[in-house]
Amino acid sequence: MPFLLSNAPSLPLLRLTLTPILLLQNLPDAGAFGGLFVPEEKKKLEKEDEKRVKAILARLQKYGITTFSEATVSYALQATNSAANGDEALRLLLLFEDTYEGLVKTYDPSTKLLGAENRNGVTCYLDALLFAMFARLDSFEAMLYNSFDDLPRKKLAGLLRLWVNMLRSGRLITRDITKHLQDSLA
Repeated sequence: MPFLLSNAPSLPLLRLTLTPILLLQNLPDAGAFGGLFVPEEKKKLEKEDEKRVKAILARLQKYGITTFSEATVSYALQATNSAANGDEALRLLLLFEDTYEGLVKTYDPSTKLLGAENRNGVTCYLDALLFAMFARLDSFEAMLYNSFDDLPRKKLAGLLRLWVNMLRSGRLITRDITKHLQDSLA
């Protein structure tokens, strides 16, 4: 059953509650998703970016979310091209958190599905297959809820859950997400 986040400063965000499961635990230096979502180039943040990162971390703490590192928040800012207040980055991080907690968004016919960017011209089949399996059907969702003991399968299940959540929430699935999914499949 859906509920609105309380004490939300300026974001009317809707989060779904389903049966939560643990995604990645006991990972070294992990945070959410085992440190997958960090900027590729490790450069020192500028003062303005550092302020934005700290502001987003403070907003996340208001929601009781402390699983993200500064590097992950920096990644979200870069991934969403959030220049001003970081609302899009915050929404992406909340989607990461839902995914990390094992939540899968339900299909909403009023949400425009954007699909996935084709990575290097070779992921069209993978994108089409996942879209067909998860866009509107719940027949294949059982594989998203399996709790695995080994890290590679946990990462794969988590990335698939993220892919499905991004799709069903109307976000464009970017090349970097597809790259992580391909690496997890390899």
